[in-house]
Amino acid sequence: LITIIFIKTSSSKNSGIAIVPSYQPDFDVDAAVHNYFAQRAGEPLPPPPPAGAATIDSGRAKWTAWLRTQPVAALDDWWTRFRAATADGAARAAATLQDWAAEVDIDALGLGPRQAVGWWLRLGDALGQPTAGAPPVWHQWRSIVCYEAALRRLNEAATGDPTAVDRDAPLPREWAMAQANLASAWLYLEAGDQATNARYAITCASAALWVFHAAEHPRDWAWAQHVLAAAWRLRPDGDRAANLRNALACYAAVASALPEAELPREWARAQRDLARTWRELPDGDATTNLRHAAEHFAAAARGLGISLK
Repeated sequence: LITIIFIKTSSSKNSGIAIVPSYQPDFDVDAAVHNYFAQRAGEPLPPPPPAGAATIDSGRAKWTAWLRTQPVAALDDWWTRFRAATADGAARAAATLQDWAAEVDIDALGLGPRQAVGWWLRLGDALGQPTAGAPPVWHQWRSIVCYEAALRRLNEAATGDPTAVDRDAPLPREWAMAQANLASAWLYLEAGDQATNARYAITCASAALWVFHAAEHPRDWAWAQHVLAAAWRLRPDGDRAANLRNALACYAAVASALPEAELPREWARAQRDLARTWRELPDGDATTNLRHAAEHFAAAARGLGISLK
């Protein structure tokens, strides 16, 4: 489960809330997925992923043996095979590789905080990719529990308490990346109450932006801003116009802060999303809104090198 806590720091701009994973010793990804569904009233649990393909069984046994003596080598070899399987479109092999990784408790391998957190984040990315046999929601939950495991390890390394939060602790970029990844996972989760999921996404993306700044981490900052904007834009409850204006503020911040010449794709994406949001805005003058939308669509096309003539 997750806990939402309020944080008060010496600087008022850094006060806020953050997602904190509840501590789960002897962590197991799929067991955590079952736990999530058990806690959501009336939520049907999807079937687990299918049994692995026989062609990968020898690799599974080798990695399991490696984990006892050379955990990083085993994980690196698994990561190489997984990327190859997904690049080649071998969905069943990729699913089998995911199943093996879901059984690994990274925290039990004796890795340092940076390595452990890096692998939890990597597993979250890998296990979140849809593959053969399992419903998308299963992969989405897998990625959520991995990102929360990364946060748990970071919190524990900083304070000795896995349920505490210290955003100024060592590895702040990894902490922010875990929050941003978690925000995206919650936002696009195809289960539960979408308004609640969007609020979790807003909380996590806002936490990431305590650390990411446009001048120091332009791409990470832009992505976190995009996730925050998308959460406001897709949030189904509250004042629709206010939600969209919050999204506009995030997209406008990206468009104004990023140099078009150096980060053309990120800049063009912000322009595209500004156009879409202006087009959806339900208040204000409709003609003005559409003019803004047209201007930003034209800017996005220019940034991507697309001629509108």
